[in-house]
Amino acid sequence: MRTNIDINDTVLNEITSFKPSVSKKEIVNNALQEYLMHIKRTELLNLIDNGIEWEGDLKQWRT
Repeated sequence: MRTNIDINDTVLNEITSFKPSVSKKEIVNNALQEYLMHIKRTELLNLIDNGIEWEGDLKQWRT
């Protein structure tokens, strides 16, 4: 989806100082992906806090 957004130039410049070859589009897409992962982790922690427990064999899962 194409959209116009106002991006904080200070933050964008700081990011590009660490990764100069990364495009603005890639920076925004990576930030959105990281934010989505954060939301999903938060939701998972909320499920655990509400008493839903994981059942399984951790040793088998790790192999």
